[in-house]
Amino acid sequence: MAELVRQRRSRPKNCFLLYVASQVYLFVSTFLYYKSGPNYKTIVSLVGNGIPAAKAAAACLNWDSANNLLPASRTLISKLHVTVLSTIISLKSITSHRNVIYVIVLFTWIHVMAHI
Repeated sequence: MAELVRQRRSRPKNCFLLYVASQVYLFVSTFLYYKSGPNYKTIVSLVGNGIPAAKAAAACLNWDSANNLLPASRTLISKLHVTVLSTIISLKSITSHRNVIYVIVLFTWIHVMAHI
């Protein structure tokens, strides 16, 4: 019984780490794509890292916004409750939504600063 309780407590941490890893991967891969892409060599040489940083932050904003809005669908939530996913991710937790909102604010700030 104690093992089951410990496993349930570690799930949100594992989900959060997976979320952070996906954000880092998305940001870095998009940044490198726009920094070293052959179509963007000229603009990057003129402007610097502003364009790749803005594009990478915008990609993360799009991903976060979609992840935050999809669970708001009642039909989607009701269908997810009968899957294995509901045992891995808490579908009723407001904490995950708050964390996503904080990340959206962070990437919005990065995106705006990259344009300045």
